[in-house]
Amino acid sequence: MKKIIKTLLVVMVVVLALAAFTACENDPATTTAAPCQHQGGTATCTEQAVCELCGESYGAALGHKAAVLYAIDATCSKEGRTEGSYCKVCNEVLVEQEVIEKLEHVWVANEDRDFTCTMDGLVGGNHCEMCGIQDGTIEVVPAQCRWGEPFVYAEPTCTEAGIMAVECQVCGDLALHSEIEPLGHTLVDVEGKAATCTEDGYTAHKVCSVCEATDGYEVIPAAHNADENGVCTGCGYVLVETAEELIAALEAGKKVLLLNDIVMDATLKCPY
Repeated sequence: MKKIIKTLLVVMVVVLALAAFTACENDPATTTAAPCQHQGGTATCTEQAVCELCGESYGAALGHKAAVLYAIDATCSKEGRTEGSYCKVCNEVLVEQEVIEKLEHVWVANEDRDFTCTMDGLVGGNHCEMCGIQDGTIEVVPAQCRWGEPFVYAEPTCTEAGIMAVECQVCGDLALHSEIEPLGHTLVDVEGKAATCTEDGYTAHKVCSVCEATDGYEVIPAAHNADENGVCTGCGYVLVETAEELIAALEAGKKVLLLNDIVMDATLKCPY
């Protein structure tokens, strides 16, 4: 029994010793305890770490790490800002930026720009020499060619209109100015012509002396006119249609004109 009591006393002493060792150093209820070995917790920019054992703050705050917010100059189109700063760790604003009001526009007169064939001209108006904005009073002169005097580009004919054109003195482009009325035909009388043995004839008509257009006429076909002896009154040839007529004309020493193809009978005797 004494052994058991002795063992229990030893255990109690050890437990009391361990409790005294782990007690915090400033615990008012423990006057003989060892100091607390603080541990755990995370310090911030503005606050100390908190001990996970005793809940007391310990160590030092980390402090802010400042980053510069650069100043922005005010212009006539946007506000400016003064220089400021913020913490790169916690993003807390350290120095607040102040707003700088927009500036007034500085208006100057525009330089007039003459129009060209492809680019509009500009007259009047003002612009801000800082931002370039226009005041809305500028006048636009539409782009256009500078046309010269009209000239005849295509002469008219009897039936087709001519063309008057103009040319741009800058770019050389051509444009239609107007049309010239067709001239119309200049008709002259042409006497009729009788047909001959070998050439067609025609009736009297009118023809244009410029383009040779005609108002129409009748063609008289060429033809041989035979007398009672079968001789053409035009060319003097004997007109024959049969083999017998051909042989008789040749025997008489006449000039012969065949009016058609002739097939000679094998029984006919022809020395020609």
